[in-house]
Amino acid sequence: MTSFTPTPAFIVYDNRSGSTLLSALLNRYRGVSVSQECDFVFRILEHPLRVEDEPSARVLLEALQSSSRVHELGLDWNRVLDRARGTRQWSKRGLIMAIAREYFESRDAAASVQVIKSPRLHYHLGTLSRWWPEAMFVHIVRDGRAVFASKSRSVSSGGHVMDDNLVHAAATWTRKLALARVAEPQLVTIRYEDLVGDPEAALRPVLDRFALPESERTLVKAQDEWAREIVPTHQHIHTNVAKKPRPELADAWKETLHADDVVLYEMLAGSWLERMGYGRLYADPGTATRARARLRQCYYVGRLTLDRARHVLRLASHPNRLVSEFRRKLRDAHSR
Repeated sequence: MTSFTPTPAFIVYDNRSGSTLLSALLNRYRGVSVSQECDFVFRILEHPLRVEDEPSARVLLEALQSSSRVHELGLDWNRVLDRARGTRQWSKRGLIMAIAREYFESRDAAASVQVIKSPRLHYHLGTLSRWWPEAMFVHIVRDGRAVFASKSRSVSSGGHVMDDNLVHAAATWTRKLALARVAEPQLVTIRYEDLVGDPEAALRPVLDRFALPESERTLVKAQDEWAREIVPTHQHIHTNVAKKPRPELADAWKETLHADDVVLYEMLAGSWLERMGYGRLYADPGTATRARARLRQCYYVGRLTLDRARHVLRLASHPNRLVSEFRRKLRDAHSR
């Protein structure tokens, strides 16, 4: 019991990029089972504790259960521990395998491909690809301008706007695209725009990379079956998941973003937009427009500086959180 029995796969994504729609569409196939969004992968990887024996594994599993997203999985943690014990190798890799096995056994144990949907995987692709060289990483990408437009209007389950700072959003989008290249031999990239335009054609290369036989490509589950399992606290974020994909939504950002914001985004992330096949809306915006965009950049950078200063002050009042944040930043920097 040193590896996944079915082919393991992970969905790699930025928020508001269509990963939930991708999950619901992939889950329809007979040979595929996709997890609900879960935090256990990155929480295990980013926890400072080293897992070397059963006591340390117990401590980490108990820490995991403090996360609402992990608790919502409804797992039998004694069974998880038994599975980890069966690997005869106490490690974080073993814990991830044990949790995944326990989760998928209760859903669709017969699926040939078991897909884990987890945030923050960009920062751990090097580790995951080393641990599972047979794994596949399904990387969904959406036009960065559309991602920012969606994030700036979306409220998280915690009650906060996801990201309404264009400079930060553009930096996050480009950085995650760069980080994804670490796993390129095992990476298959799918664009959100292609997915909503023709789902079956967009998913075909993914199924091919899964080596899924034709007999297991039959659609046996409804799209809304996966959507109905989304926890209530996150349903307001995913209102379109159970509906037929709407291609017109791909270009909705052109109507909602201010022209100066579009120009600024293209100034900051234009090379990556072109590399991903999106291009620029304003090839030559003119001197006056560029000047206005630079002024908006100063505004966003000023806001970002103030937000970070406030964050540091809040952390300073909680030394343990400050240390944890510092360690996380070091790990993120190391993953670049």
